[in-house]
Amino acid sequence: MKLHYITNSITGAGGLERERWVKASMRAEDDYEVHVLTLNKSGKER
Repeated sequence: MKLHYITNSITGAGGLERERWVKASMRAEDDYEVHVLTLNKSGKER
């Protein structure tokens, strides 16, 4: 089974990001195919 997470950011310091990764990790251990799509840019604009 496939699972897709779409999120604005994964770099925040809040608990939501941690919870998202814990759940994704648990699903991957249960033989899910997990994909994460982030909409934020990496790096700094110049």
